[in-house]
Amino acid sequence: FLLNAGHEASVNGFTGGMLALFRHPDQLRLLQDAAARGESAIFKSAVEELLRYESPLPLFERWVLQDFSYQGVELKQGMEVALLYAAGNRDGRRFINADQLDVTRQDNPHLTFGLGTHYCLGAPLARLEMQVALATLLQRLPGIRLAVADEEVHYQSGFVIRGVQGLPVVW
Repeated sequence: FLLNAGHEASVNGFTGGMLALFRHPDQLRLLQDAAARGESAIFKSAVEELLRYESPLPLFERWVLQDFSYQGVELKQGMEVALLYAAGNRDGRRFINADQLDVTRQDNPHLTFGLGTHYCLGAPLARLEMQVALATLLQRLPGIRLAVADEEVHYQSGFVIRGVQGLPVVW
């Protein structure tokens, strides 16, 4: 488990984040310009936004510990429930323009890594790896772009981990 902590979030957060940036060239340009100027501060908010917008860990399963009712739904001890973190990350009641990618977003308490006792142990590592990788990549390869049509990029199948199968790029 500890070997996996941070790995999936880093890899899939980074590739999914890059795909999101390719799909939103205005946001990519902001980061490219910052990288060219050697400004690193924006990459912290950018990574948080990419994790929110294109969550690499969209769903977690939990088990009900005791019977309770929530909004008219009876949940019984031992039932398995799915927490859709990615849906919470797009909740318009919590995020202004929730379906918009904004790498400068400041108020960004996304749920990608969970909450409480089940908070992802690898979250700090994933964040750091993504910040360094994103800033370095855009500084060293300022002309990076998709090498294929957007519709040729496919996601891995699965519910718990969301990641692209491959992300061909040129620069």
